[in-house]
Amino acid sequence: MFEELKLSQITPSIAQELIIKFGHTHSLETTKNITTTIKSSLKDAYVDGYIERDVFGRLKAVSSKKQTSIQNYLDAQEFERLQDYLYSIIENADRFHLLVLIAIETGARYGELLALTRSDFDLIKQEVSITKSYSSGAKMVTKPKNKSSIRVIPISSRLTKTMITYFDKSNELNLFYYWSNQTVQNNLRRILKSANVHQIRFHGLRHSHVSYLLHNGVDIDYISKRVGHSNIGITLSVYSHMLKEKEQTQRELALNILDNIRE
Repeated sequence: MFEELKLSQITPSIAQELIIKFGHTHSLETTKNITTTIKSSLKDAYVDGYIERDVFGRLKAVSSKKQTSIQNYLDAQEFERLQDYLYSIIENADRFHLLVLIAIETGARYGELLALTRSDFDLIKQEVSITKSYSSGAKMVTKPKNKSSIRVIPISSRLTKTMITYFDKSNELNLFYYWSNQTVQNNLRRILKSANVHQIRFHGLRHSHVSYLLHNGVDIDYISKRVGHSNIGITLSVYSHMLKEKEQTQRELALNILDNIRE
């Protein structure tokens, strides 16, 4: 985007125009990712003295490309297919497969997953502690998104056994490393195709976790704490469409119960 420009030639207006131009042919999500990278690079240049003023602070991601509407979460049957597929191959799979498995089993954010280390798992208590997050912009481990993001997530017996096996084979402290956005989507696409489920983005694994718990009657207040939302209002807002589906199911259940009342 900036191939023919020197750092000294970049102004806020020029940078914003280039982002807008990029957004004409790329989705908002992709444009946000590239904007984050640009802002981070320009900030480093400012701190290191290569540019004399802040030309990055007010840059915004803008996209005019129409979004293709997809259901960015798996339904209950797809969730179970993906889960079963991952467990069936996990002993011989690479780290990315493990990343996806932990994602759907915990609902943790991508940055939280990348920051996980061996010491974050208590396999006796069957839980994992979320205390930090990897920032792709800063390219370093930082504090989590908010105070509520610091949490302990109970994990299933199957995942516990998987982690015991993994740690027996590996002596590395860190579980994962940073993948580019394109590599993440390419790897995820192959896994979802192999599991015979529809394509979603990586963040959709978190949505799938919530959707599956809602489908199985788990209380929304517990789900909110489990995924690290600062209050239940955020959970209700983000997952309102799923809750409407759940409400319809509960409506039918209530009527069936009432219809069976005997005088």
